Amino acid sequence: MKNEIKRSLVQLYEYPPVDIITFTEEVLNLKGQVYPKLLEKLYEVWHDGEYWLVVLDGATGWGKTTFVKISLLYLFYNAIALRNPQRAFGFARGTQLSILGVGKTKEQARNVLMNDLRNHLRMSKFFSRLREEKKIFFTRTEIREPNKGVYLMIFGSLAEENILGLNLLGAVMEEANFWGLLMRSKRGHDYNVASEVFEQLLMRFQSRYADITKACSKLPFVPKLIIASSNYHEQDLTLQLREEFAGMKGVYFQSMATWDTKPVFVHSKRFKVCVGGRLQLPRIIDSEKDCENCLLKPGKTYKNCKHKLVDVPEDYRLAFERDIVKALRDLAGIPFSVIEPFILYPEKVRACIDPNLKHPWLNDKGDGVELIKSGNSYELPLPQIRTFNQKPHFAHVDLGLRYDATGFAMGYIESVEPYKIVGKDGFEFVEYRPKIVIDLMVRIKPPEDGEIPISEVRKLIYFLRDECGVRFKLISFDSFQSVDSVQALAQKGFNVDYLSVDRTVEPYYALRDAIYEGRIRFYNYKAFLDELLQLEERFDSGRIDHPPHGSKDVADAVAGVVYHCIRHAKSSMPASIFVEKREEKPWWEDLMFS
Repeated sequence: MKNEIKRSLVQLYEYPPVDIITFTEEVLNLKGQVYPKLLEKLYEVWHDGEYWLVVLDGATGWGKTTFVKISLLYLFYNAIALRNPQRAFGFARGTQLSILGVGKTKEQARNVLMNDLRNHLRMSKFFSRLREEKKIFFTRTEIREPNKGVYLMIFGSLAEENILGLNLLGAVMEEANFWGLLMRSKRGHDYNVASEVFEQLLMRFQSRYADITKACSKLPFVPKLIIASSNYHEQDLTLQLREEFAGMKGVYFQSMATWDTKPVFVHSKRFKVCVGGRLQLPRIIDSEKDCENCLLKPGKTYKNCKHKLVDVPEDYRLAFERDIVKALRDLAGIPFSVIEPFILYPEKVRACIDPNLKHPWLNDKGDGVELIKSGNSYELPLPQIRTFNQKPHFAHVDLGLRYDATGFAMGYIESVEPYKIVGKDGFEFVEYRPKIVIDLMVRIKPPEDGEIPISEVRKLIYFLRDECGVRFKLISFDSFQSVDSVQALAQKGFNVDYLSVDRTVEPYYALRDAIYEGRIRFYNYKAFLDELLQLEERFDSGRIDHPPHGSKDVADAVAGVVYHCIRHAKSSMPASIFVEKREEKPWWEDLMFS
């Protein structure tokens, strides 16, 4: 029996098949240079299960790139070790078999992947011998064994035509979470570059191996699609894949912190970090006192709150003390919804939520109001709560394009209060600022097969005035695409104007100031709070924007209302009152210049 197995292996392989650890330590000559924990994970992927999709993410520095390089070379070795790889995988004689390594840019792909791959092969006695015998060849973008038709190719970017017709034995997407922001497609939908590349690679795998989970047992080795990247954002590709492929056979997920693979930290002293939440910043926890005033689990401590904690080696304490959000993302591998947050103090937002204010749409669970199909058109359901304050209201409409939601908000000036400000020079002055109430804000969700009729937004405004008694002082729209609505409302006696929140940051600065100073009240509306706390301040472009896959329809509408309230208040309230306040001068001050 053993002789039969040996003969079959000799017939199938020209070079002896070896496991991944033997390949790493002996073939690549890397013994003692790869963390034992990383070798353990490599063995899991290649020998403990028939995994065809491998997703690696988490922190920087735990060994993802090393994992990727060794896996690429192991794929190449397994392919050229076969006497006839085409026949072994069911391809026609002479078919080119490809292994792809894809990076964000061509320069990154060459520097991070190809240069190191060639160096590893040069240090390997096995591959050096094959190169001397002119069986394998290196270029700047590929390593090939032309006699067997096996090519390991590196791409800096990947368009659909790059992989058209390729027969893949494996592919790697390096740092896929950093491949770029969303772009607008011709269909009107947003898409991510890395997501598109993944779909193309997945399609090639499925077209070549049909049901890949069944094909695995019949192949000499399992073709692999490896997605590796540090975490960057809550909408990362790797996190989307975790959700989409969770529990699926043949799929492997691994996420680790920087210190998880390093033996020196196995028994090191550690401290705890609470990762925080939507309305609570993360914090270092050294004792139960550090849990005081926590907004996540009031009255509880880290011992019984069951909120996510991270045990961090003391060696990294300084990094967490200097920038805890960045350290959690880069060192612990925990992504956040915001990279450069516009709202730095989420607890201030929570303090502005008034439990006495209620959302007028009782059936809206916080994600928006859906239109109701009526014949060939759609209708907006009217609010159930129809009692509003009789003070003059300001409203702003952020109209959505096709497939986009529309944001609508209205509010009023509750009062104008004096605020005393003391300057560094000893002068005091009193500044009058309005206190604002937002008593209606809503996201209107578009239908799947169309867009929101603008006439339904006008119908809502008519209803609020005629049926609910709301006195509108000013209504603004975000773009000149709403010229018909502006004209129609003006004919009905409304004061209407344009305001683009995208073209000026003043409305958002006004909203943030009102929140930080406690001069605004609103109800607990998930759509608004999620948008507000995910806003990013883009210092390069000077804009306030939402993250990938995010939105800011309701936040735009609220910012517009606050802006109008402040402008109106400034034009009607008394001027600031300056009070000179001088400290008594030291007796020697007059002598200095005498």
